[in-house]
Amino acid sequence: RETVDLEPPLLHTRLLGVDPNPFNPHTTVSFSVERSQRVAIAVFDMTGRHVAVVAGQVYSAGQHTVEWNGRDSSGRAVSSGPYIVRLETEDRVEARKVMLIR
Repeated sequence: RETVDLEPPLLHTRLLGVDPNPFNPHTTVSFSVERSQRVAIAVFDMTGRHVAVVAGQVYSAGQHTVEWNGRDSSGRAVSSGPYIVRLETEDRVEARKVMLIR
């Protein structure tokens, strides 16, 4: 006899992915949070210079997506090349490398 699990899947706070990668002109950052909390997602170049803020607010528990449009904090298009997308919460920091191809 088959049993059906009615419990919702356990959520973890983590960066789920960045897609498409490589990208042009924008990419979607997917992440999940296990409980309501502040999430900061920022983009850095390979020298560690801050490029843009993609998210900076409280998100409820669950899966979420935000988009990076390949622009810096001033709205200027950034050059082709590798970048780091960094997710930071109260108890976790995680990063992924992405490639912008213009």
